[in-house]
Amino acid sequence: MHWLRHDVLALAGPALATRRELFDFVVEELAAREPRDTRRIRPVRVALQNQRDHLLAFAGVLDDKLADIAQAHAVPEPLVREACVLHCLPSTSPAYWQGWSWLRAQIGGKFHALFAAVSRAMADTPRSSSLVENLNSRLRTNCTLRRHLGGSYLDLLRFFLNHRRFMRSRHAERQGKSTRELMNRPRPSALADPAEPGTASAPASLTRRGRPPPAQDTLPMETGPHRPAVFARLCNREMADSEPHRDNAR
Repeated sequence: MHWLRHDVLALAGPALATRRELFDFVVEELAAREPRDTRRIRPVRVALQNQRDHLLAFAGVLDDKLADIAQAHAVPEPLVREACVLHCLPSTSPAYWQGWSWLRAQIGGKFHALFAAVSRAMADTPRSSSLVENLNSRLRTNCTLRRHLGGSYLDLLRFFLNHRRFMRSRHAERQGKSTRELMNRPRPSALADPAEPGTASAPASLTRRGRPPPAQDTLPMETGPHRPAVFARLCNREMADSEPHRDNAR
């Protein structure tokens, strides 16, 4: 499985056709060893066999990008593939710099621009598994305790996830920005204002079905003998993408 992860499913790797052959080889080897421990090997083998095309879908997208780079720089496609495979090596290893020097000698003056283009293409080609896992981790915490998910709640959740800014990220350029900002889309100026042309407006549950919110500073929520009075502060119109704060009444 270590070989499958680093040589077949890794972003920096061979072409899609080669990946499929290696993937099928792994499945065949698992099938040959399945009688030894059917209970544990069979579920893994069946899952890999049924999901091969989905797991390798990113490789086809990357192949098309590398072909476009080769055509744009007038460089043979095998050399572009070597530049892609070079990314799987750590930049501190001797093998990386040996391959780097060899590619530079083969490509010449176009090497730096081509290598940068390959790096951008790989950065813009996420594997589907990472996207699904990230989405599930975000939705699970907001949907676990709710038995029924209505359309209004899903609209509110989508608005929140699109406009909530990332507190931390492995990529420094993503810190302090929301998903909408990273996708270069304009943000609504306020929750109650209609969106600009080409953008999604705030959910109806936030805008009170198109009507502006009350002008008062706080909205008293329902109280009772077992429910202390709580006041919700209105969201600042200048910070529509920030999380609302709730202050307990003194």
